[in-house]
Amino acid sequence: MAHKTYIMTNTSKSFTTTNYKRFRYLESNRPIVESHVLALARSIQEHGLLEPVRCTENWEIIDGQNRVKACELINHPVEVLVRPTLSVEQIAEINKVRRNWNIMDWAHHWSTKKNEHYKLFLEAVHLYPRMPKGMIMKCCALQQTNLRVFRQGNFQVPDFTSSLELMRIVDDVMYHGIDYNTAHVNALLMMHKQGVKHKDIMHKLRTVPESFLIAKPRNMRDARRIWQDIMNYKRRTNLFSFE
Repeated sequence: MAHKTYIMTNTSKSFTTTNYKRFRYLESNRPIVESHVLALARSIQEHGLLEPVRCTENWEIIDGQNRVKACELINHPVEVLVRPTLSVEQIAEINKVRRNWNIMDWAHHWSTKKNEHYKLFLEAVHLYPRMPKGMIMKCCALQQTNLRVFRQGNFQVPDFTSSLELMRIVDDVMYHGIDYNTAHVNALLMMHKQGVKHKDIMHKLRTVPESFLIAKPRNMRDARRIWQDIMNYKRRTNLFSFE
């Protein structure tokens, strides 16, 4: 079906259009998510397009590619705010300060920039889909890290083999009933760095009373005490301690 002719309401700042095919989607932008597009389409049908799409003079979408797809799906006009022509790098810089992008959006963005560290992160997400993305980020980095570093493109995976071993430990530990908890993961990271093996942790989890497993740490000190108790259960010599 032919698209309606778009109507310019203000050529210098904004316009409204149904010429969906003219929009250009940047690979480095956040990916199109079908479920999100469908939800947006339902919202737009009920309430209208509440936030305009931002694009360059060349129709490159800076923010709002899911909204454009949703409008196209229901043949709803797109309100567009125009920014001066920007380079891909400048568009990425604008998105760096946006707070509505999540970890996966940033991982996709930087992986399209040929950043191998983010490609490894996405591989880990594929291998451990039930694990929270923030924990995967920490396991991949093998140290404390934060979303600010991740967003800025400075995230690094120093040893992916070691990261996969740590994620295997974390995933199996949680399978035994221990909550996905940041303090627990920090303690496991420290144990991993001290050379504690997966098989030794699993052996202890199978032998300790259930009360050890349901203990909820309030902080890192609690988590270290819990894991020290687990690893030293019924041991009289070579007691484990955090260095």
